[in-house]
Amino acid sequence: MTITALLVAVVRAGVFLGAGAVVAVSLTRVLFPAWRGSPAVVAVAMIALGWALGLGQILGAVGGLRRGPLLAAALVSAAAVALACRRFEVATARPTEDAEGSSSPAAGGSSVAETEAAAPPALLVATVLVVALVAAVWTAATVVTARRGIYDPDSLAYHLPFATLFAQTGFADPTGFRFPTAPIQFFPANDELLSALGLVLTESVAFAVVKNLLFGGLVLVAAHAIGKAFGAGMLAVSATAVVLGLPAVAFSQAGEAMNDTLPLLVLVGGLALLAHARDRPAPYVLALAGAGMAYGSKYSAIICSIAVGLLALVLLWRRLPAHRVRWGGLGVVASLAMGGSWYLRNAVVYGSPVPPTHLALGPLQLRTITTEAAEDSYSVAWYLVRGRALRQLWDGLGQGLGPLFLLVVAVALLGAVIGLRSGDGVRRGLSIVAVVTAIGYVTLPGSAYGGGGVPGPGFVTNLHYAMPALVISVVAAAVALGRSRWAGAVPAVGLLVVASGLGPGRRLRGWAPPLEGAGLIVLLLAGAAGGMVAWLSTRPPRARLVRPAAAGVAALAVLGSALVFAQQPRLAEIDAAQRWAAEVEPTTIGGWVPAAALLAGPGSRHEVVTLTRDRSVDGGPVALDSCPVWMQAISQRAFPYVGVIPATKWQAWVQADPAFALEVDNGAVFYRIAVYRVVGQPDVTCAGPARP
Repeated sequence: MTITALLVAVVRAGVFLGAGAVVAVSLTRVLFPAWRGSPAVVAVAMIALGWALGLGQILGAVGGLRRGPLLAAALVSAAAVALACRRFEVATARPTEDAEGSSSPAAGGSSVAETEAAAPPALLVATVLVVALVAAVWTAATVVTARRGIYDPDSLAYHLPFATLFAQTGFADPTGFRFPTAPIQFFPANDELLSALGLVLTESVAFAVVKNLLFGGLVLVAAHAIGKAFGAGMLAVSATAVVLGLPAVAFSQAGEAMNDTLPLLVLVGGLALLAHARDRPAPYVLALAGAGMAYGSKYSAIICSIAVGLLALVLLWRRLPAHRVRWGGLGVVASLAMGGSWYLRNAVVYGSPVPPTHLALGPLQLRTITTEAAEDSYSVAWYLVRGRALRQLWDGLGQGLGPLFLLVVAVALLGAVIGLRSGDGVRRGLSIVAVVTAIGYVTLPGSAYGGGGVPGPGFVTNLHYAMPALVISVVAAAVALGRSRWAGAVPAVGLLVVASGLGPGRRLRGWAPPLEGAGLIVLLLAGAAGGMVAWLSTRPPRARLVRPAAAGVAALAVLGSALVFAQQPRLAEIDAAQRWAAEVEPTTIGGWVPAAALLAGPGSRHEVVTLTRDRSVDGGPVALDSCPVWMQAISQRAFPYVGVIPATKWQAWVQADPAFALEVDNGAVFYRIAVYRVVGQPDVTCAGPARP
């Protein structure tokens, strides 16, 4: 990308983000006029995400995911919302109460702002240490990925291909994508839709690289907003940062196109809205919309989304009896609008909203489509109730959560049960949601990722499915311990948990970056520097520059550690297929490859077509497993390039035909791909020598 093209892309992205900011800030000022601080930031973020997803779904339904229509819709909606909100503010101008000075039932009538200001300096320092360490790891991973390229298996398998498909076709419909070994076209795709918006606007996967870093920071803000309602904002931040710093989370989300952080954000954000809602209807509606954004992102978020949505309806029913039907109905509609379109599409196309799962409504049996991945869909509960493979599960927890995983599990269990007997509806609701979400995780098909024998290595990587349960549980624990003498122990112990989990050389197979000894020292120094400046900032300032200087030093410490990791030697290990795709002029590639995103290239400029045929029994795609049919498909589409999986019969077919010349073989551990250039007319009869 040239400098001019880069500047133009930045301007387009700035226009779109500016329009979203106008919409979100205008609506927040009208719907949440008294909110300040972290609750207001959460409201702005939730509205902005809902606005972006709404535009994407509307335009994607009619093939309008194009640069012009997207920018036009953004500007028109921003102008309309700003004008309407301005007129409403003028018509209803009146003094409003200040939420910062409002009393909280959990704070004993004292203002939340006063409670937060009175937080012990040691708690502030310990919290900054944890956050600085985790932020450094996430930033480092993001910088490394930005330079090396996204290389997470799931990101390459379908997260980026979905986004690429949306951007190339203009339609937000993943049914057109055909993955060789799994029917992932059934999956909801809110997160991938956001990545597609970034592709359309910038012709780059930059947003897909940085989105989880942004969402992770907002998760900390949402956790603070929950704790703030009960005088435990700082403690909630430190507890949440510990979860974000666990190996299974830090090494899977940061810098990759994974779709776990978005549902975590909107679910925790919805709980934050409920913690401050009281008698205003807007927070309940927005929390329900957040639940829709979550289950519209991935199947594993469905249980937690239902729990958060039901909590919002229960609190609304109790607190707004005069208008509960009206606002409850509006909230349900908002939830369906934010996440239901993917399930409606499944019901129309495949006969069931969740085709891989057996669903029945009384005598009505919905269609079930079996998947090749069913043998790997065993849940953690399947093993636990049978007392099998406990050793593998135990070892997997140590790998995914670090050596001190028992402390993490203990705090999570404490938070999940400690508030069940609370008299406050939000505190009790937090614990109930945590318990339900934990049960949802252990019973989730695929959480153990193993057959009937022992859990596969995917159990460790799939621990990121437990993110919502862990975060909500530790936030509930922070709320319960926030005013006790044990509060300061949480971030102190959390620092040990994160540091031990990110020890020298520790990493998860296939995830990057590895933390070498020198890198760990830099991270610890960055955390120590951040903690020192945080402590200094609590002292009576003798000059106006003390706190800005402290913030600047902390930011430089985190940035410096990221730059150190950006120079790691493994940057030279960039995938050969990615490098080839970046250098070739825009083209069309046909074949049989699992990681289509590797060949799509930067900005998704290449069209990658997986050659399959549909089975009449269940509608799922299968490979073109006949050489003549394969060659005929290539000839009919006149593909200039063909991609295949090495050491398969498809590679044998093209190797035996002089019409194909090898361009690149990436030799990768995950998703190995060989690309051949079509230099002649393929032999559709496959009559040549050495044909399988």
